[in-house]
Amino acid sequence: MGAHSNSDLIASLADGLPADKVEPYTAFALRTRSPLAPAVLRAAGHEAAAARLVALSGAPDAHQRGLELLDRIVTREGVAAQSPEVATLFAQLLVRTDRSAELAALLDDPQTPLKKLDRWSLRTDLLNPHRAGAPDTPPEHLLEAEDRWLTVLNEIHEADGLEPVRLRPPGTGENPYQRLAAPSSERVDGELVTVVMSAFRPDRDLLLAVRGVLEQTWQNLELLVVDDASPTGADDLLEEAASLDPRVQVVRAPRNGGTYQARNLALTIATGRWMTFQDSDDWTHPRRVELQVRHLLENPSLLANRTWTLRAYEDLALTYVGYSAARLNASSLLFDRVPVQALLGQFDAVRKSGDMELPFRLKALREGSVRDLRHPAPLAITQLRSNSLSRADAVPGWLRWDRLAYRDSYMEWHDQVRATRLDARLPGHRTAPRPFPLPRAGWAPDRPAQPQTPHWQVVVMGDLRTGQPRAPRTMGVARVSSDAGLTTAAANTESPKPIARKREAASRALSHDTRIGRIGLTNAHEDDRVDLLVVTDPASLLHLDAATLDVGEILALADEAEPTGWSVAAVDDRCLELFGRLPRWGGPARVHDLPDSPSPARAEVTGDRWVDADLALVTGADWPHVPTTARGRAAEDPLVIGHHLRDYVARWPKGPKALRRAYPLKPVITGDDTELPVEVHTLGGLTVPSQLLNRELPPSTWLSFLGTGMTLREFLSHLDVWVYQGTWDLHAEIATLEALAAGLPCVLPEAAAVSDLQGRVRCVAPADAVDAALDLVATAHDSANSARSRADAWGQTLRSLVDRARVTVAVDAPEAC
Repeated sequence: MGAHSNSDLIASLADGLPADKVEPYTAFALRTRSPLAPAVLRAAGHEAAAARLVALSGAPDAHQRGLELLDRIVTREGVAAQSPEVATLFAQLLVRTDRSAELAALLDDPQTPLKKLDRWSLRTDLLNPHRAGAPDTPPEHLLEAEDRWLTVLNEIHEADGLEPVRLRPPGTGENPYQRLAAPSSERVDGELVTVVMSAFRPDRDLLLAVRGVLEQTWQNLELLVVDDASPTGADDLLEEAASLDPRVQVVRAPRNGGTYQARNLALTIATGRWMTFQDSDDWTHPRRVELQVRHLLENPSLLANRTWTLRAYEDLALTYVGYSAARLNASSLLFDRVPVQALLGQFDAVRKSGDMELPFRLKALREGSVRDLRHPAPLAITQLRSNSLSRADAVPGWLRWDRLAYRDSYMEWHDQVRATRLDARLPGHRTAPRPFPLPRAGWAPDRPAQPQTPHWQVVVMGDLRTGQPRAPRTMGVARVSSDAGLTTAAANTESPKPIARKREAASRALSHDTRIGRIGLTNAHEDDRVDLLVVTDPASLLHLDAATLDVGEILALADEAEPTGWSVAAVDDRCLELFGRLPRWGGPARVHDLPDSPSPARAEVTGDRWVDADLALVTGADWPHVPTTARGRAAEDPLVIGHHLRDYVARWPKGPKALRRAYPLKPVITGDDTELPVEVHTLGGLTVPSQLLNRELPPSTWLSFLGTGMTLREFLSHLDVWVYQGTWDLHAEIATLEALAAGLPCVLPEAAAVSDLQGRVRCVAPADAVDAALDLVATAHDSANSARSRADAWGQTLRSLVDRARVTVAVDAPEAC
């Protein structure tokens, strides 16, 4: 970003960053790999947080540059003055740069703010004589050094009464990881356990993994080693593994489909009551299967459990900079095979993350049926490899977008499964339709060798988190684009407002629309061709680390008269850097077309780059529409009112009196002096209004459909009047447009008059809400005109810009030879 456009912006953002928001802001910066955030943190005086971003950036020299910065800070302030996150990072970097004396002094200081697990793992690595870069140990002292090291390493196992980890005598070419063992003389009998181990192009670590299974104290097991169609050269190693024990069976997959397709193949031939999994390069403690099976036998309401693992490099160093030494071991999933297979069918045969999806699906069907066991201590050691698929998709605090999109999609599907609205069983045939689409073609088990580059007429890019106020606006633009007949995808880019320490899930509306095929998914880091990129949250562009989309035209939306967190100049510069072209700008007329002069944002846009159209808030006009005649309300039926905003204090009238007037607890008297029952329905909860009324439960005529899986369209279809009397803001205006688009009359707070919504709309005080609802419901005509007119304006604008982009591409294209 050009220095001339962001120096003032950085100073402004730094001034608005209070101390209690530094850690959430740092987490946001790690998630987005924001190029702007380090400068903001430095300008705000939070140098250690900025150094942490540098060290964890993933750049080739990140650790070196980060340590240089932290050295200066620690020299000046001391380690004890740092946050636990910074102190841990500093100590981890000392391990990886072989500064053992400094690390020993840091660990000896009780004031160093380290968590117990981190202090233990660092102590372990400090004593590891095999750690790359550790001081050389004379051969005659190696066994003594190993004993000191293993004594500390085994503190975590012996605390739970587990056999200590040992190293086998070294074999030819074996590294320390391949020598792992935990000898146990105990043997336990019980029902058969099937252990599944998929392998593709295995190396000698396969034998370590197989031995770890065969040495389990639970003896009655079968080990299915599924070769995932490895190329030639793996047969000898697979045969060697099979020769270790009659309980080992090598299964050949007919084609390469990934780990989870291999597991599904094993499901078809497994005979054990219990089933669990083991990665082909990981070591497992001999008690794992026994302890997991015993836990399920002692807790018959459970169907599955998982355990934790340590992670280590081949030299058994535990320090993985930016991460804790222990994590949940997804591959340790152990379940009661027959009932789980009957409920779920099989794994989602994707290339990534299938072991995370299946337990969540099981929980959706049987709440509380899966338990994660932190104790006994970590029951495996999983190997850290520089070329692993998961490591390529993640750095500390950051996860590749398609993994996040996959998780958001399956969680929305699970919501429908939980409500028994969709089947939990995946189709068994490869060509059968999926319950939700994959984020990219490369996730499919039968992925194309040369996938076709997607081409979108419109990509709508913005912050699509559930808690983001502009997420519904972004979804609205995508829906309008799709309704206009344009091939459309959404791309998530996170904004720093509102700040969230943890990454929030994407809007369920996004997952719903992608599931039904309304819109597609992409990301700024893909190579897709895009005619028109619509940026609904300009601030998010400033925190986007890179982009590879091939973009024809850009439209940036300014919802604010005076930008906060961004400037036109800064966004212009960023668009040039990311996409090689300046954006056009637009926004709501009531914000920018002021009576005396244009808004400050519009005044910054030079030449003809302002789009002369009223690009107001929009939801997509037709998707929720239900004809009035389909509602089927008879005169004697109750009047059904309500809204679908979240159950927050701001979403309800202030005080119990206003609440009762707007949402009656008893029948109301109509104009002909008859009593009319009133029902209040919400798609959110009813906790806040119940508390306002000093009730443990809501009134019997008030109903919440939260958690039922009901779609917004279904909810709106059975209301007579949409009544909202809470705070008027962006969320409320979007929700009102959705109600209007569904053909509903709307009763709104007086503050809503500023939005100038058209159709059957009344802006009244809570005391007048019921009378307004009765008046509106008596007038039968379409209420969707306000939402539809906005959608029409958007559709025309998007089409014209797409046409312009095609002309631009044609002009810029090189002449044929």
